[in-house]
Amino acid sequence: MQDYSITRLMYTCQSESATLEKDRASLEQVYNEVAKDKVHIMGFEGEIEHKTKHISNKASYIERNYAMINDSDYCIFYYNKDYLPKKRKHYKND
Repeated sequence: MQDYSITRLMYTCQSESATLEKDRASLEQVYNEVAKDKVHIMGFEGEIEHKTKHISNKASYIERNYAMINDSDYCIFYYNKDYLPKKRKHYKND
């Protein structure tokens, strides 16, 4: 019988961090009390700090994404053909 369990791993880049699933409920409770609102935190079973974690540029995120895909047995993607990011002021390639 084949095991179809899913393990959620977060490949982190600059200023990203993961919350382990085992800690999620207690952290949500703390954030709910501080924010005085319902806060939902996404939990993961593990975090992988990619070698480009402390490099912040477009290429580092692309390299991280390739590593994440190559390390996976299966990938599920969400694509919204109508999405356009907000235009930024003073950005020469806008």
